[in-house]
Amino acid sequence: MRYSAKYSFLILLFISIFGSGLYAQDFPRLMHFSVFAGEVFPLSDYSSTTASNAGYAGSGFCAMVEADKNINENVYWASSVSFAMNNFDKYSLQSSLGNNLAVLIGNNMGFVSNVSAGMYTSTWLMTGFGFEMPVSPVVKIYSVEQIGLLISSFPGISFTNYNTSGTLTPAAGMAFATELGAGVIIRRINLGLRYYTGEPYYKQTLSFSGSTVNVKGEFPVTILQFIIGYNF
Repeated sequence: MRYSAKYSFLILLFISIFGSGLYAQDFPRLMHFSVFAGEVFPLSDYSSTTASNAGYAGSGFCAMVEADKNINENVYWASSVSFAMNNFDKYSLQSSLGNNLAVLIGNNMGFVSNVSAGMYTSTWLMTGFGFEMPVSPVVKIYSVEQIGLLISSFPGISFTNYNTSGTLTPAAGMAFATELGAGVIIRRINLGLRYYTGEPYYKQTLSFSGSTVNVKGEFPVTILQFIIGYNF
C-alpha cells in the first residue's frame, strides 16, 4: 500500500468539514444530515470478465451518511461517507482462471474445478460542492461533485485444480477518488445517483503448486450507486 501527503491532507480536510456539523446546533436551518441505502453496480474494468485488468465485480449494496451546510440559497458544501460491497463473479473467473494463471506462473494448469472468493468492499470519504434548485414547493433537484479518499479491499481468492490448490491473498489499498452525483428531493425523501471512481494500489501474493508470485499494481474501482435516503 502506498501512502502520500495528499491522503493525509484529504483525511484532515474531510474530518474538519464533516465534523464541523456536529457543533452546528445553533444553526439548524443551515445544516442538513441525510442517510441513504441502495444498490451498487460496477462499471468499466471493475465489472469486466475479459479485459486485461478485469475485476469480475458484480452488483451489491451500499449505505451512506452525508452532512451538508448551505453557502447560499442554492449552493452548499457536502461531506459524505459511503460504503459499498460488491459480489465477486467467481463462476466467470473459474472458466478463465486456468489460462490467466498459466501466464503468471508459467505452466499449464488445465481445468480449474472450484473457485471461492469473498466480496469487494470500498469506503469513500468525500467532500465537495453541491447545487440544488427548487422546482415546486415540495420538490428540489440537485447535483454534487466531490473529491476525497477511497479505501478499498480486494477479496482473497482460493481455487483448486484436480488434487492441488492455490490462493490469492486479500489486500487493502488507498487512492484519490472523485464523485459525481445527481438526484431529486421530494419533501424529505432523497432519490439519487452517485458515480465514484479511483485506482487503489494493491500488493498480493499468488501461490500455486509450490510456486509463489507477487502481484502488485493499481486496480480501477468504478461504481454507480442507486440510492434512496431521508433528509433530517
